[in-house]
Amino acid sequence: MVPALPVDLACPPVHVETGITVETVATGFLTEQWSRVLDRGERDGTLEMVDTVGLIHHPDGLVLVDSGLGTSTVEGRFPTFPLGVLDITLPAEETLAARLSEAPDRFLLTHGHYDHVGGLTDFPETPIWLDSREHQRLWTQAGVPRRIYEDLPWVPQDLARGGDRAVLGRAAVDVMGDESIWLLSTPGHTPGAAAVLVLTDDAPWLFLGDTAWVYAHLEDSRRPPLITRLVDTDPGPLEDSLAWARWLYASCPDLVVVPGHEGIEADPRRAQDR
Repeated sequence: MVPALPVDLACPPVHVETGITVETVATGFLTEQWSRVLDRGERDGTLEMVDTVGLIHHPDGLVLVDSGLGTSTVEGRFPTFPLGVLDITLPAEETLAARLSEAPDRFLLTHGHYDHVGGLTDFPETPIWLDSREHQRLWTQAGVPRRIYEDLPWVPQDLARGGDRAVLGRAAVDVMGDESIWLLSTPGHTPGAAAVLVLTDDAPWLFLGDTAWVYAHLEDSRRPPLITRLVDTDPGPLEDSLAWARWLYASCPDLVVVPGHEGIEADPRRAQDR
């Protein structure tokens, strides 16, 4: 039986018998300069920002955190101008459509930016859960072809009003009805940005979306001021959501924290364990 999660900020329980396993996959890479990712630090040159997707293997079905990029990117149809000029690498065999033998049971969106929604059209019948504020905002952003996305099976969740309950200090929705997977409100990067908390037999997992791109954002760095003005909608809520994520990252060593664009093998805490 899954224990009740704390309402206030605290570490989630460890070793919960849910029968769930989790893995992450890369669905494309964006080459970027470290100077455009971090506002401080001594990292020079470029990094490959991973388009990370979480695969949650629940006893009742496969749940995906975001879709990454998809077939439309491989074929050069998405994202459209001006985002189409970005240096994106996506081999055809790395899309979810190529990796999966059947459609997932549902998507959980951390937010609606192009690199997190591009693969949705490869699975046109899979329900897409997201914060209702993000659903409203999705059609106003650059590079999203509304005529393609508007008929997908969106399932907006009213996190603005608190969802089902509070979990770890956040408004939350119980995704599977068994309190093992939660969609948590973390606004700031976008008005309806969300995180996904998963309880497994081995460890809890927390997918942050773009509240933090890389692990350095969970320590003492942020996005540079110019970049944050371009990509982050609400600086005040973002600061609150980032402080929440940083507390969990620093205080909960058993929690597997997944930023939006750096693989979990880069987590400094994991390097210390090896």
